[in-house]
Amino acid sequence: MRSIRTSIISRPVLWILLSAAYALLVLLCIAWVDLPLADCAHAAFGTPLFGVAIAILTILHAMLVPMAVFVVGCGAWRLAGRRLPAWAGPFVKAILAAGVAAVITLALKVAIGRSQAYPHYDFKSHP
Repeated sequence: MRSIRTSIISRPVLWILLSAAYALLVLLCIAWVDLPLADCAHAAFGTPLFGVAIAILTILHAMLVPMAVFVVGCGAWRLAGRRLPAWAGPFVKAILAAGVAAVITLALKVAIGRSQAYPHYDFKSHP
C-alpha cells in the first residue's frame, strides 16, 4: 500500500492545480488585502510605524554584503576541493533561498505593475 506522501508527490496534475490555487490566492490578497491593511495601519499607528519598518529594512540591506561574501567564500572553498563544514550547509541553503525569494518577489512586482515601496505612505493617491 502506498503512503499518502508518495501518492501526492506522484500526481503532477494535483501539484499544478494547487500551485494555480495558491497563485490566485496571492493575487486576491494583493488586490483586496494589501491596500486596506496599509490604510488601517497608517490610520492606527501613523508614519512612525513606517519609519520603524524602513529602519529595519535598511539594516537588512546591510546584511546582503556578508551573506554574499559567505556564499562566495563557500563556493571558493568547494572549488578548492575541500568539504564544507556541516554547519555551513544550512546557512548556504537559507541564503540562496532568500535570494531566490527576493528575485521572485521583484519579478512579481514588475509583472503585476506594483511600484517600489516608498518611505512615507501617500494618502493623496489613496484616499
